[in-house]
Amino acid sequence: MSIKELVSITSHINHPCDYKWGSRPKGQIEPYTIEQFISLFIHYNPIYTAFNQIHDYQDFPNRNLTYIMSCRIFYYDDYCVVVESKDHIWKIAPCLHEDEEVHGSSIGRPEMNCYHYYKCKKCGKITEVDSSD
Repeated sequence: MSIKELVSITSHINHPCDYKWGSRPKGQIEPYTIEQFISLFIHYNPIYTAFNQIHDYQDFPNRNLTYIMSCRIFYYDDYCVVVESKDHIWKIAPCLHEDEEVHGSSIGRPEMNCYHYYKCKKCGKITEVDSSD
């Protein structure tokens, strides 16, 4: 396999935050703290990770560095987390969800004890959470 074929395969990932090598993942950016990232990392496994050198780094808030951004990207279900250092972490998502709890019957799902449904006010994504032990 040639380098050109390898770059072609790895430069396109089927994910909501789809990106091309050297570009930042698509979506809205919000700063993340190291505490938020550790909590996320402890409770959820990323689908996959990637190393990238991002050239269009100017969009990232709270980053006053002027060189190419070398970072690790952690891909989760419908968003990703970009980690450059412990002080430079961002969440990128097509939608930065604003969830509100809804009744299962309002979305065509069964009502059950310890089972909760949340619907994003912006995009309508439904998240189900089982809070039983």
